[in-house]
Parts: sequence; structure tokens; C-alpha cells
Amino acid sequence: MIVNSEAITVLRAVRTFRLFKLGRYWKSFEVLLENLRETLIDIKSFTCLLVIVLYSYTMLGLEFFSYRASFNSSTNEIDYEHGHSPHYNFDTILDSFSTVFTILTNDGQSLIYYNYYRAVSPTLSTIYWITFMIFA
Repeated sequence: MIVNSEAITVLRAVRTFRLFKLGRYWKSFEVLLENLRETLIDIKSFTCLLVIVLYSYTMLGLEFFSYRASFNSSTNEIDYEHGHSPHYNFDTILDSFSTVFTILTNDGQSLIYYNYYRAVSPTLSTIYWITFMIFA
């Protein structure tokens, strides 16, 4: 009999929900879960605002930078004919959103900024990055 590995993964994930049953018997865990629920309710407005800002800058990044940065992998020079897009790029909506999220978390955002600074426009890149850092 062959067992589907995805079914086993789902069953393991469902087993983790048994931890929440402990809330009925363990008083401090119940208090912790209640505080978590209240916190999530309190930050819903901030989360909505953050999602709107991320979506707006994702669309702006697509408009300003999509398919405009191509680099030669051996020389690291700008090469629009035979070059490749950098790892973090604005070419698709998913790539753009992950790039915007990476910029928001400051995880290597200086390299992303430098790539678009030299490939697209220093002024446009700087205005995009500064306004995103201010609003986000």
C-alpha cells in the first residue's frame, strides 16, 4: 500500500492544532492565547495600511523598473541584449512584491538600490527608495 506523502504532511499539521486544546486545561496558556487574540485585533488597521503601502510600491516598482535592469553575469556591467535580471527584480508582480518586502526588512536592500541606481536612473531610484522608507 502506497501512502501519499502530502496526506501525511496534512495530518502532521492538523496534529499541531492539538496544542490549542491545552488552553482549556492550562490557565497561563489560555491567558497567552487570549492576549494574542486581542493583539491581532488591535493591529488589524495597521496591517491593512501596511498592505496598501506594499501593494502601491509593488505597482510603482513594476511601472518604473520592470525589465529595465540587465547585467552581464561575468563582468557585472549593464548589458541590455544578453544580460540577466538581478536576483531581486521588479519583472513580475511576485518578484516585485518579494523585492519590496526585502527592501522593507532592510535585508540586502542596498544592493538592490545600487543595481537600479546604475541601471535605470539615479534620481528615480533615490526618490522611490526614500519615499518607500518614509511611508513604510
